[in-house]
Amino acid sequence: MTGFRQEIISDENGKTYNLYGAEKEGETSDYTGRFTLATTLIPRSKTDGLLTYKRISKMTLIFRGEVSGNATIESKADYAADWSAVGTGASPTGIVSLVSSADFNWVELACDIRCRHLLLQISATNRFQFVGVMFHYEEDDQR
Repeated sequence: MTGFRQEIISDENGKTYNLYGAEKEGETSDYTGRFTLATTLIPRSKTDGLLTYKRISKMTLIFRGEVSGNATIESKADYAADWSAVGTGASPTGIVSLVSSADFNWVELACDIRCRHLLLQISATNRFQFVGVMFHYEEDDQR
């Protein structure tokens, strides 16, 4: 990629990735950029984790600070057919603000999701740079 600043991120296992986000198509028209994350919320060492439900009560999403814009947070629990907006309370629609003068924008999103497996999708027509997410959850039961 020539002429573009390359941004690199890494995970806890030391693997590195490019940081992706939404931009303008030809600097004139918006397009919707999407990022989808799949997780079971269990460590690899735990063999029965897929059998156990987890109840997610909050997500802390980390974005690079932007001058303007919003992102939509949606999820599919246990391979549901349709995407559902994530959020309760102040953000029931799953729309979060990306505006921050700081380098990193830490956004707390209250939610109530019960799942064994979760697909989390972040999308926006404006520029966004997703850095990571922390799930606040408890293990439920196996039924």
